[in-house]
Amino acid sequence: MSAELKICLVGATGRMGREIAQRANVVCGVVESGVSEEVLAEFEFPISTAFNKNCPDINVIIDFSTPAGTEKARALATELSVPLLVGTTGLDEVQLSALSIHDEGVLVF
Repeated sequence: MSAELKICLVGATGRMGREIAQRANVVCGVVESGVSEEVLAEFEFPISTAFNKNCPDINVIIDFSTPAGTEKARALATELSVPLLVGTTGLDEVQLSALSIHDEGVLVF
């Protein structure tokens, strides 16, 4: 029997984040600053503007944010030793190269 997927969604309030939130077991979200309380109230899971351990039981991070958000998501995935799925566009060569370097125990897709 496989474990239940518990997702931290980075970029939760964006177009792709909203699509994923409707279809997957998202247990928490991370967004950049500037999101209104009205928007945050639309979601059934807690959303924070901080990249921290606000989701202690996650087992994967999905990132559809910004290049800067992707760098933070990678750091969080490394800290928590969970896989990272990146769907963010606009990454430069340095950022893409950093994603290709797999930290021990962290898979980047």
